[in-house]
Amino acid sequence: MNAAVVALVLVCVTVSCTWDEINWMQEARAAVRDGSFRTVEGCLSAFHPGEKASSRTISGNEVWTVGGILFSYGTGEEGFTWHRVEALGGAVHADSRVNVAYLRKYGSNEILRLAVSAHACPRAPDPGGR
Repeated sequence: MNAAVVALVLVCVTVSCTWDEINWMQEARAAVRDGSFRTVEGCLSAFHPGEKASSRTISGNEVWTVGGILFSYGTGEEGFTWHRVEALGGAVHADSRVNVAYLRKYGSNEILRLAVSAHACPRAPDPGGR
């Protein structure tokens, strides 16, 4: 394959990924404007802390559940939704009470707003990740 074809493929992939993220941001902004996002509040029923190091898999993700809703995110994630793990100063801990505004995207729950009350609940068990 010549260099021009490789360059064209890379440009197309980059534009496609960027376009997808722009569309997602517009969808999220519209949901916030019209109030069509979902919310859940309460003490965590499970909490697995995320790893400091970025990973190409979800094995190092921080995973927690509140009100039967699963949230999972990792250090290497990019974008405007919440993704700061506990090990890097994230606000969610095993004994947190949370109020979460979120949207579903590609089968996962993306956090738009997160309010945390630290040390407000009994410590949630660690199920060992996903």
